[in-house]
Amino acid sequence: MPKRLNVPYFGVAMSKKFEYSYYEILGLTNDATKKQVKDAYVKLSKQVHPDVNRSDPKSHDKFVEVQEAYRILSSPTERQQYDASLATRGMHNRPIHATEYHQSRPYTQQGENNDIYNEEMQWYARSQQKFYYGSRKRSKPMVVIFGLGLIALGMALHTGAYTWSCKHRKEIMDERDKINFAHLNRSREQARTLGNTIQLELIQQRWKEDK
Repeated sequence: MPKRLNVPYFGVAMSKKFEYSYYEILGLTNDATKKQVKDAYVKLSKQVHPDVNRSDPKSHDKFVEVQEAYRILSSPTERQQYDASLATRGMHNRPIHATEYHQSRPYTQQGENNDIYNEEMQWYARSQQKFYYGSRKRSKPMVVIFGLGLIALGMALHTGAYTWSCKHRKEIMDERDKINFAHLNRSREQARTLGNTIQLELIQQRWKEDK
């Protein structure tokens, strides 16, 4: 016979004396098939339904626990994660049948407080898990977008710097061309007025001054 996993799961409703796994709530072993999980859920849902047990003030809580146990164990992904969490907490040899669980569970005031506390903690754990995986899914495209933005910014800066450099060099060359053309025009004008000999002397003199 396969062993039952009687390890408490974080967030599973607790009584004052005992803690029950989802497998215990449904009266199943940890190797139960999906059909067995469904059959146990249908059977227990009818047994603990609030409309059937109107005299039991805790019938609603029991019904909610059965619903939660089925929700986890009927989902392959969530069941795998749940089994992994059980494995990290060890195993307890405390076989219990589902009817024993529902009949013997002492719903004292302390047990009621534990129910409320653990339901809140269970909801918090699931919401944190969804937030964590949701953040990871969102962070991947954000990293890609951020990286592409940096690349685009780098290319824009490089293009801007190159354009400015070319424009600056062109302005310097244009200024030099203006000066050279001015000297050339002045030399031509002097050559016409003073003659080639005097112009040659002036050019030689200017050459010496520039040196």
